[in-house]
Amino acid sequence: MLPGWMMPIDELINNVLSAPPQEAARVLTTLPPDRFEPVLQAMRIQDLAHVAISARPEDQAELMSRLSITKIQDLVHAMAPAYAANLLATLTPKRLVAVMEGVAPAETSELLRVMPEEQRTILLNSMDRHNAGSLLASSYELDVAQVLGRTNVTVSSLGEGVTDALLVGIFGRYILLTIHYIDQGEFTAQDLQKAESRAQGMQVSAVLAVTNAQIGYDVPEYKLDAMRRGRLIDVVTWTDPGHDGQLQRMLVQLVR
Repeated sequence: MLPGWMMPIDELINNVLSAPPQEAARVLTTLPPDRFEPVLQAMRIQDLAHVAISARPEDQAELMSRLSITKIQDLVHAMAPAYAANLLATLTPKRLVAVMEGVAPAETSELLRVMPEEQRTILLNSMDRHNAGSLLASSYELDVAQVLGRTNVTVSSLGEGVTDALLVGIFGRYILLTIHYIDQGEFTAQDLQKAESRAQGMQVSAVLAVTNAQIGYDVPEYKLDAMRRGRLIDVVTWTDPGHDGQLQRMLVQLVR
């Protein structure tokens, strides 16, 4: 059999498309540019994704280094976040930032959650503070929603595009759960007031704020004042799965 760089293009394409993914990746990485591009164009993005995921680490890194920024973005769209994050980890910092500039915020939030810490730091440091904070907030909201999905409660959205509050059903009653990612500082009584105000007009038994931040000294007094006004409201800190039990217990306490 002729080597890939000597084989007729049509035959080369057929061989790559029919080869096991690991072998296809090896062949692709050995092709000169004038042959690599035609073969790449003949591949469906799903086929390329399968080849990239299955490649040996050394072939995977070489393949990713040869793909255009646009093609890598297409791969990210076509893959589950965990697989995409694994491929993105092979990129240089400059190429990583360039790729992520063309990825939708919702996808970026998902990727941040599974991305290796080094790549995550590179990406966040490349952004302005506002954009980085928005992505971290979105990622945190997804994390909290997943925690609720692991519990014996029903969860409803408050509407399309609303990700920082959820309606939680438990024991036949409803709790408004508001999610507060705080970049700097504490969760204060003012934050709790905002959480309470979102429950106006809603038929809920209680309000629970979930935050990543330390809870400020003025929060307990606000909770007492809310209780005097007939409003059951509380706040819980959640930062990782180690806090899952604490969040679940708080939900139960609010309806008992």
